[in-house]
Amino acid sequence: INHNSRNPISSHPAKLARVQTAIGNRMRETNVPGVFEYPLSYIANYATELLACSDDPDGKVKFGIGTNVAFPPKFTWYVSRYSHALDRTKNLMQVNGDEETTGICVKGLAVENSAQSSECELSIVPLGSPNDQMPADTIKSTGPGTWTINHSTYEPGYYLVVARDAKGNSYRPLRFVVKASTLKATPESEDGNRPAFWTVMNMYDKPTRLRAWDTYFEDVAQNPGHPDWAQLDDFVNSSETLPVTTFEAVAAISRNHYAAARYGILFPHRERLWRRFEQLPFLWSAIPIHAWLSTALRCWKFVEQRLCDAGFMESDLQELLGKQRDLFVKESPNRSLHMSCVVLSMFASEQFGISVSQLTNLNSLNFDVRERERSRLIAHHHRFDTRSTWPNFRIDCSQDERAILQQADLQINDRFQNEWAVLNGPGIAAVKAVYGDGIPAESIAGYKRLRALDPDWYDIANAVAMSTLLDRRCKTEPNFLSKLLEWSV
Repeated sequence: INHNSRNPISSHPAKLARVQTAIGNRMRETNVPGVFEYPLSYIANYATELLACSDDPDGKVKFGIGTNVAFPPKFTWYVSRYSHALDRTKNLMQVNGDEETTGICVKGLAVENSAQSSECELSIVPLGSPNDQMPADTIKSTGPGTWTINHSTYEPGYYLVVARDAKGNSYRPLRFVVKASTLKATPESEDGNRPAFWTVMNMYDKPTRLRAWDTYFEDVAQNPGHPDWAQLDDFVNSSETLPVTTFEAVAAISRNHYAAARYGILFPHRERLWRRFEQLPFLWSAIPIHAWLSTALRCWKFVEQRLCDAGFMESDLQELLGKQRDLFVKESPNRSLHMSCVVLSMFASEQFGISVSQLTNLNSLNFDVRERERSRLIAHHHRFDTRSTWPNFRIDCSQDERAILQQADLQINDRFQNEWAVLNGPGIAAVKAVYGDGIPAESIAGYKRLRALDPDWYDIANAVAMSTLLDRRCKTEPNFLSKLLEWSV
């Protein structure tokens, strides 16, 4: 944008007047006098963190550049999860769900993007079975960014259209129904061989369906032997290649501490899976200590019983369980800093056979590290208008939680009030994890916003607080971990 222009015209990368922003004073000189350039790559991580505050596939984040927050920004733009979205060529009012073909197009396709979209790779998967891709010959291209799907041979049910272009960009998926009248006429008794989640997945009303997912996982998450886990694992595994918001079941898992902890325990070595979960309104550090311990013990007992029933010798059985335990002890602290504290809690519970020698490689974070990070954080944002660049909103903190924070010397009060949430949010989250039930799903978006400002500060401050609080509680309540495990079985 020309510095002196009254009617600037944007281009890519965005060219903006040299002003101080919350993102950083990173304007670059250009060969045109009075014109500066702001590379959009600078806000990529920040935008990703903010988009993760919601699991809405159509969510957007608005950015603005201005000279003062008291005035409207000079320039604004939006960042969304998807560059393009798939849509039907016919309006929903024009279809009844019983047609033999469905027309698909790239919504709002501009002429300059038509060549890119013409090289799209389109695929169809049953909504309840992401591993079963439908035959490619049922999809016919009819022009740049348009296709016809012949689904006369498909089974009745819901399907998902997913697309990826030549540059690797995923388009917003589209859900459609095949043979709707047959689906409605199918007696419930004939669905007895399908997983229990099938009823929830096929609910038409979205708000009702989302509530049903949460209710569904209240039972499933407590039972590691539930038969639905095999199908749910397919959904979660698919999130490593498909957009993480593709399946509502994955988002529902992230809202249940016990269900999410199961994946952390079983797959501590799969870094991509851990990062994918964090692209939802979810934080691994939001899971309480008791959920980690009780889920680990239930999984341990379940596998132990399965192996015993299969005729394994006791020595072989313990060796196999020990390998999975050792993998968790080794890998989980590499996924998230606070997981060292989770490993320590498992060691202190004396239930999982973790040896002292296995603790020597755990990340060692202390108050000195936290103070260095705090100084860096404040120095970075001190260059800008601190009254406007810190996400300042009220976070849920009871009097008891605040008292615990103060007694452990974790509360930071020597700064401005508008900085309080960013500086103390990681500590409050740690109190909830060690002493309570973690951060509830309805509050997680606020903590995601706090972390988005500076993930390094949040993660280090949270890990130090969790370690300090766990040590403190073990000293004041020596048997609290054992009691937690007694309640879980």
